[in-house]
Amino acid sequence: MDNEIKVMLKKVTICDLIVGISVSSILFFLCPRYSYIFLIGILVASINFIANGIVNSFIVGKISTRGNLIVFLSVFRIFIIGIVGALLFKINNNNGIFYIMGFCSHFISLIIYGFWNNIKAENK
Repeated sequence: MDNEIKVMLKKVTICDLIVGISVSSILFFLCPRYSYIFLIGILVASINFIANGIVNSFIVGKISTRGNLIVFLSVFRIFIIGIVGALLFKINNNNGIFYIMGFCSHFISLIIYGFWNNIKAENK
């Protein structure tokens, strides 16, 4: 895997951790039961992002001859995300909503990383 991709994955994961702890801390005081569901959502999104980075580095790298495996892994990741969401939603509708909120909050981490990277590039 490319070193630049490793650095990006690490920084976005750190942003996920900061966003997840911050938002779930607030949620813990407002509705403690759902703060854990929120954390599950952002954890699944972060794991999905890391797995996607690894799969894409294989696609760009030398192992691109295993196309069927890459497609299977991509579909499998999406399936797992859907199953976790469906199970949580089946238990309680609010669980599904907070899971989706946690999953979508991963995009906040991506935006923070983008700003962080842009500011770093301007300072050089």
